[in-house]
Amino acid sequence: MIPQSIRQPAPQLQWTAIGKHFQLIVSRQSFTTWREALEAIASTFQAFRNRYGLNRNGVGGPGPDYHHSKAILQLSNLTTLPRLPERAGFGLPYAQEYRSLRQSQQFFRVEYIVAPKQAGDDAEGRRASPLMIKLLPVTNNRVAWIVAFLPAKFAPDDYEIRVKRSELGNNNRPVKYRLSFSSPPIPEPYGILGGQAGTTASADSNVQAGSTLVLDFLRHLQGAPVTPPRQQVPVRHSMPTPPSRSPQPSFPQVRVVPVNKGQTRQGTLRRKEDKWVAIFAGDEREAVITNLDKLPSHLQDGGQGEFYIEEASKRIGIRARFNKAL
Repeated sequence: MIPQSIRQPAPQLQWTAIGKHFQLIVSRQSFTTWREALEAIASTFQAFRNRYGLNRNGVGGPGPDYHHSKAILQLSNLTTLPRLPERAGFGLPYAQEYRSLRQSQQFFRVEYIVAPKQAGDDAEGRRASPLMIKLLPVTNNRVAWIVAFLPAKFAPDDYEIRVKRSELGNNNRPVKYRLSFSSPPIPEPYGILGGQAGTTASADSNVQAGSTLVLDFLRHLQGAPVTPPRQQVPVRHSMPTPPSRSPQPSFPQVRVVPVNKGQTRQGTLRRKEDKWVAIFAGDEREAVITNLDKLPSHLQDGGQGEFYIEEASKRIGIRARFNKAL
């Protein structure tokens, strides 16, 4: 079984490998096609990550990782890094970029990597996720997903965690600078310990102390009850919870639909500096509202609205037209 606390003995493997802490989780239901199976585990993973990314007031919007990294870009006197973003436990590099900071010619992108201690400042490096997802055929021409968990030291002894931030140079191209902290944190083999303070009050951990985001996700896949973060945002189940003589609390089955062009979606309005943006469930990107002149004057930060998705792509991002307030 997945350990209930990272206070249990941690694996001492220098590199990811199959050891005594290896775990294999198989979906409790099979699927008719590989695409259906892949979408099931992918949407479950996305919904779980987003559940911990939303604000604690439960109305959506950026969460602790967002505020943690933004403070690194904006606070000039930040010399101690209390922890890494909790989602970094799923692997590095992990980067966050802030369009509003880019437009104001400030440091706008922060990136977390793992690199050899003796490497130069321009070194790049990665730490693969301890989770591996695979699809396998089963009986009756159906397909199941499998999640393998292979924990090891997050960074070997001769490696370290580094943080870089980027600004626009004279040629309007991004320039990276390495940041030095007095005690760079090294995550546990199971991820970032929950219950820790962040760079600001709004960046404090949403994961319960004694656990990590990675462990919570694995326990969720096994159908075990997971203590919800403070904002109480539901998570979609991709498989039925196994029967039990003593029923355990579970999250409502909520399907998170990807944001695509042509949809009419409910979204959350957010005030960003001098303009409004929209946030949609299942997607961390801030959507550009193309008809800001149609927003009612009485709208407040966190209000709900109906939008028509005009564009949704990796290159352009999300562009949405406001229809009405909800």
